[in-house]
Amino acid sequence: MKTRHPLFKSTAAVAFGAAMLFSPAAANAQEKLLFAEADTVGSLLNLTNIMFAELVSERSGGALALNHVQGSQLGNDTQVIEQMIEGSVDIYGDVLGWYAKWEDDFNILNWGFTFDDADHMQKFIESELFAEIAGRLRESNNIHILAAAPTEARELFAKPVVSTPDDLVGVKMRVPGIQTYVLLWETLGASPARVAWAEVFLGLKTGTIEAAEGPPNPAYAQKFHQGTGNVMLTNHVQSTMQLSMNAERFDSLSPEMQKILTEAAQESVA
Repeated sequence: MKTRHPLFKSTAAVAFGAAMLFSPAAANAQEKLLFAEADTVGSLLNLTNIMFAELVSERSGGALALNHVQGSQLGNDTQVIEQMIEGSVDIYGDVLGWYAKWEDDFNILNWGFTFDDADHMQKFIESELFAEIAGRLRESNNIHILAAAPTEARELFAKPVVSTPDDLVGVKMRVPGIQTYVLLWETLGASPARVAWAEVFLGLKTGTIEAAEGPPNPAYAQKFHQGTGNVMLTNHVQSTMQLSMNAERFDSLSPEMQKILTEAAQESVA
């Protein structure tokens, strides 16, 4: 009975392993990532997310496969962030100020009349203070911020013409479910109401609310101007855009894939 030399066995094993490594199935192995948002389809934030998903797919050669769930299909911002924290959502892109619910010092992003303009906000985002706050968010809540940038200032949409704070007294106004926003408009005399973003136009048409606020682009997509008739240039909050990822999922990827995600996020928000 003939036997094969041990060297042949070893060489055959290496050849088999190499064949598996470079087989089409191995070459096409993908990291599948669930990417969600909660903003209006067609808005500036949604288009930013679309750009990010396209850049990641292109630069990873398909190695990173982003399942981009657009609009609010997975819930509102708070619900999507909670899903990212626990790991059922891998990546989330929307307004940075929502993280104030998990890291108190991010409330500065939602204080009224604090940042002068986009340049002022950008300096804060590039500061050591921002890096420190983002680090605490990562450590305590498993959220890794890939990139952030200022976008549009938020404006006021109302049925009554608002020329002074006195004109806001008693006005039923939709505000985001962030306590700092609620306090801002209560201080100015309005009566804040918590209505889902997607339901604001209906609320304005039916009279459930009389006013709302937000960045012009998503507000236009939601037809706030048609529901109110008046738009006041208040610039009360400088809005932002961020792309973030479940920190454990980010850390599980290779340095090359981490670099692709980070750079694609930075370019997209810019």
